[in-house]
Amino acid sequence: MQLSILLASVLFLVPHAAADTVSSPTPPRLTYLYSANITLGLPVDLGDLPGKGSRTIFPIGGGEVRGPKITGRMLAIGADWGLNDTRGVYSTDMRAQLETMDGAQIYIQSTGQGQPDGTVHIKASFQTGGANYTWLNDVVAVGVMRSVNDVVAVDMWQMTSPAS
Repeated sequence: MQLSILLASVLFLVPHAAADTVSSPTPPRLTYLYSANITLGLPVDLGDLPGKGSRTIFPIGGGEVRGPKITGRMLAIGADWGLNDTRGVYSTDMRAQLETMDGAQIYIQSTGQGQPDGTVHIKASFQTGGANYTWLNDVVAVGVMRSVNDVVAVDMWQMTSPAS
């Protein structure tokens, strides 16, 4: 009986000891995609939403995008349907249209959460039929959005698996 209690105690402790020695996994890699400067039109205030906060729509007025593989202009199509929740935290829900310098159309959808430093951490996905940009359809992108004067600045990176 004593032996079985001792054995059970040792077996119980083994997984805990192993868990304490686990190293953190290799983080994903980030490859710079682009920086965008987006101008906004006049906001449309939807007002207070009971239990949710207040929503304001910020229409996209235009802008520019520059990166190693993507250069173009933001079209005056789309908006950020921003929500200031009941805690005062801003969440972005943006749909935008990019036209590249060679005429391809790229739809961008991004969502994100405000941070204490005033930036918004975002994730984005892309849709395009442009032959030079179809690789974007499979990209998982993360970025940082911030207000700079009257412009929204976005820096975006492609997330890829760690090197083996």
